[in-house]
Amino acid sequence: MITAFGDFVGREELVSSLERMSEEENVPGAVLIEGQRGSGKKTLAKSLAAAILCKSREKRPCGVCSSCKKAVTGHPDILLENGGDKGVLSVDDIRRLRKEASVMPVESSRKVMIITGSMAPPAQNALLKTLEEPPAGVTFIITVRRREEMLDTVVSRCMPVLLTPLAVSDVEEFLQRKFSDVPKEEIRRAAERSEGFIGAAEELLFSEKSDCDEALKKMLQSTAKGDAVGFLKAVMPFEKDVASFADVIVTAGGVFRDAYMKKEGAAEEIFGYAAEVDALCGAMTSQRLAECHRSCEKTAARLKENPKMNLLLTVLCAELIR
Repeated sequence: MITAFGDFVGREELVSSLERMSEEENVPGAVLIEGQRGSGKKTLAKSLAAAILCKSREKRPCGVCSSCKKAVTGHPDILLENGGDKGVLSVDDIRRLRKEASVMPVESSRKVMIITGSMAPPAQNALLKTLEEPPAGVTFIITVRRREEMLDTVVSRCMPVLLTPLAVSDVEEFLQRKFSDVPKEEIRRAAERSEGFIGAAEELLFSEKSDCDEALKKMLQSTAKGDAVGFLKAVMPFEKDVASFADVIVTAGGVFRDAYMKKEGAAEEIFGYAAEVDALCGAMTSQRLAECHRSCEKTAARLKENPKMNLLLTVLCAELIR
C-alpha cells in the first residue's frame, strides 16, 4: 500500500483536490470511489485515509509521520471492511460498523471506515442511516466498480471520485520506471492489455495471464457468438470461487451496458474491453444488450443469497445466449 498521492499517474487534478481537502481538514463525511478492477480505487482509499489522519501540518499524506507509517502496517483508527471471503457485507456487518463509528478514536482526532465489499440494498439502507447523520470526526470511504451498484440515496450523500482509464502510453511509462529490469516488450504487452489501468497492468505483467480476466473475455466472446458450450467452459471454474465471480459478473454487466450505449450512439467513454464491446454490438440488438445487462445485475444480486452456483451459472448462460 502506498500513502503518497503523488504516486498516482495521470490524475493530477484529482490528486491536487484531495491534497487540498486533506490539508484543510475538509474531507466530506462520505466518499464514493468508482473504478474498474485495477484502477487503484482501493489504493486511493487507503491513501486518502492516511491523508485524513496524517500529523503533518503541510503536505498530506507525508508518508513519514507515525500515523502515515501505521496507515501502511495497521492503524487503530482506520477500519477496513471487505466483506470476508465472499466480499459481501451483511446488515449485521453494517450495524457493527455503525457501532464502531460511535467509539472515540484511539490515537487520532478522526476515524476512517473503508468499505470495499459489496452491499445488497438492505445493507446499504442500514448504512444510509449513518450517512444521513454521520458521527462527528468519522469519514466513510466506499469503493465500487460502478455507482449503479449503489442506491441513489447512498450515492447522493457521498462525494464522488471517478477513476477513468489512462492512456496506454502513461501506463507503459509508469511500468518502465517502476520495473526497469523487466524487458520493455513485456511491459508494452501488459500495458496494451491493461485497458488503461495500472493495477491490471501489474497483474498481467507478473502472471502468465489473469484467470478472471481471461474467463470474462471468453464469456463475452461466447455470448457474442451464441456459443453456450464455450460460455459454460469459461464460467464453470467459478463454481468454487464465488468471490471472484462476483467481481467478474459486475464487470460483465458494465461491458453489456457500454455495448448498449455504443449501439445507441451515446457519446460515452468505454471503460475497457473495447474489442468485446464491438463484438457484442455487432451480434446483438440494443434490446438484447439491455436484457443481458439486467441479467448480470440479477445474477450479482442472487450471489448474495448463497445460491447453488452450478444452477446459477447455467441459468445465466440460458439468459445471455438464446
